Amino acid sequence: QLVSAHTGWTPDFKMLVFAAFFIGLAVKIPAFPLHGWLPLAHVEAPIPVSVLLSAVLLKMGGYGLMRVSGLLPEGIAWFAPVLFVLGMINIVYGALMAWRQTDLKAMVAFSSISHMGFVLLGLSTLSVTGFTGVVMQMFTHGIIVGALFLLVGYLYDRAHTREIGDFSGLAQRVPVFAVLMSLTLLASMGLPGLAGFVSEFHALLGGFDRWGLWVAVASIGIVITAAYSLRTINQMFLGSFNPRWEHLSDLNAREVLTMTPLVLLMVGLGLFPSAALSLMGATLASLAAAVK
Repeated sequence: QLVSAHTGWTPDFKMLVFAAFFIGLAVKIPAFPLHGWLPLAHVEAPIPVSVLLSAVLLKMGGYGLMRVSGLLPEGIAWFAPVLFVLGMINIVYGALMAWRQTDLKAMVAFSSISHMGFVLLGLSTLSVTGFTGVVMQMFTHGIIVGALFLLVGYLYDRAHTREIGDFSGLAQRVPVFAVLMSLTLLASMGLPGLAGFVSEFHALLGGFDRWGLWVAVASIGIVITAAYSLRTINQMFLGSFNPRWEHLSDLNAREVLTMTPLVLLMVGLGLFPSAALSLMGATLASLAAAVK
């Protein structure tokens, strides 16, 4: 019914409608320059709200754009260069802002802006490969960032601080937390073998097919993401132990049980992505055919 409802619309009007949808959905993604609310919301929100916001609600913007693209293919074809440029800005700007943060929660919040840039990049490709990157990124980002916010919450409950510089050598005192946090940060930076790599690789591959070497701009954001992720691991878990944290306790059984499915998905989708890719292939092929 929705498809038949706009069959009489002119191409110019369809482009205008798509642009209007984009403005609304871009706030939810969030796309630059409509991103300012996200870091503030995350820093102030309780940990469960941050988990739901990052893992579920942000994805409504990307999902909405995919559905609108199928209804208004002329709109997304016209708007694709804008999506590409905004995607590149999101990836690089979000990574730079995350790199500047000293608060763990703020760092994870800005990293979400960077990672959602891959959703815009994948949408701009109008291809099965790029759309696969979009869907996988929305799913894997929800797993990874949700796990990061949970771990930050567990640490804050014990230490009552989120300042990265306050910690040192925690691997000696809380080894289980150190392993899970390090693994999740490595997944966030897109390390091969973990879930984040699969989604970003598809988005970049689709971007290269459509935009050529311009997609190399995204490599700047990827390198910066690796820099702040490895810096955090080094600062918090390696080096000499800070006696200030002698009282810290490691994750308990309930917290480990909460993290287990997220870790299994991070590793499982990284090693066996076909389990998810096979479920979405036909739908995304149909969508890519509709927008071309």
